[in-house]
Amino acid sequence: MQHVTCEEIILQPRSLDPTDAAKPIRKSPVKAPSVGIEDHSLIFLSSIHEGEVKMYNEDGEVEFATIIGGGCQSIALPSYLTGTFIIEIFQGQYCYWGYVNL
Repeated sequence: MQHVTCEEIILQPRSLDPTDAAKPIRKSPVKAPSVGIEDHSLIFLSSIHEGEVKMYNEDGEVEFATIIGGGCQSIALPSYLTGTFIIEIFQGQYCYWGYVNL
């Protein structure tokens, strides 16, 4: 299901494995999942694997966290979340992070 009205969230990958710095550079970068925001819902525009979503406020405190199952298409966010948050999506040995404005 493609949501054309959602605002895409730019996500950057980062490894959760501290030994990755010692490994050879990959020929292609890790591809972040495509995620958007629409009416207080996270919309997964590309397939997603099992993992976890966390959102942090400006003080670095977790305001929202949930486990996601493989094939998840969207997550409804609580209506009390307003403002700018850092989002982290954890999948395997990688974390994808970006900024969300609600």
